[in-house]
Amino acid sequence: GSEHGGAVYWIVGSLSGTQPGFDASGVHVPLNVDAWTSVTLTQPNQGPLSASLGSLDAQGRASAALSLPANTDPALIGLQADHACVVLASWMAAAVTNPVRVTITP
Repeated sequence: GSEHGGAVYWIVGSLSGTQPGFDASGVHVPLNVDAWTSVTLTQPNQGPLSASLGSLDAQGRASAALSLPANTDPALIGLQADHACVVLASWMAAAVTNPVRVTITP
């Protein structure tokens, strides 16, 4: 919401589910830490992620995308990944969204 307008956000992901999740700066992040979590934390705004780290607009909104290249291995079809948006204050987690599940489709 607008109470977070202008704040920094970071989209974080997991391939291993949402329970039990982890705590960051006293905020519970509903994602299990795995290799995809590391990628989303260490390579924001790089393919296949775009706009995964940035600033929220005045209404506290932003848009991000996950876009795989055309030559992606077909074995990934059906893979599910959960993502949540962590809102930062002074680079510390201040709030987090509910997780959103993304399924890779052809």
